[in-house]
Amino acid sequence: MKRIYLLVFIALSLFFISLALIIFFSPYGKGDFYDNRFLKSSVTISVSKDSVYNVLGNSENARKWSVFVHHINTVNSSQIMDGTVGSIRRCYQNKDESGLRWDEEVIINKKNSSRRLSIFNMIHFDMSADYLMTDQIYEDIEDGCKLTFTLFFVVSKDIPFMDEIKMYFAAYAIEDIFQKNLINIKHLVEEGVYYQRVHSF
Repeated sequence: MKRIYLLVFIALSLFFISLALIIFFSPYGKGDFYDNRFLKSSVTISVSKDSVYNVLGNSENARKWSVFVHHINTVNSSQIMDGTVGSIRRCYQNKDESGLRWDEEVIINKKNSSRRLSIFNMIHFDMSADYLMTDQIYEDIEDGCKLTFTLFFVVSKDIPFMDEIKMYFAAYAIEDIFQKNLINIKHLVEEGVYYQRVHSF
């Protein structure tokens, strides 16, 4: 009997140690961008930030650079210009629009500086959460610009504990997607008509 208790104790100890390590090393945490926890990925691009801003403001371009989204349809572009405040777009992982999908609405738009999008209506995800936001941040640097993607929860909302835990785990996969997308965007903007994907869909 004591041996069973010992094995259970060891198993539980290993579980909590593994959980603590995953959380500790997760890309999702506090840093220099916001007071709250967030995920961040960046890339430097050898063109002006207004060019990058314009490329990302066109939802049709997502098909060229995203490794996770097959295509994006604008929902209200007949009333509101794509990429501006109030514009809503629907993201589909698959060509036939089955499987994963979600909606995004631009809630902040500072020309050539930043966009903030609210993420909602997440469908068919194994792990999903409410009150998610993502920022596109454009910064001037020598010989070009720096583009940053972030992901975080709305600060003013009470986020369930399990959603925070899920984010620590999901952040590893999301960071990988962000980094691949950013590399594709870099080459798309720098190479123009000669662009070829670095990371495939």
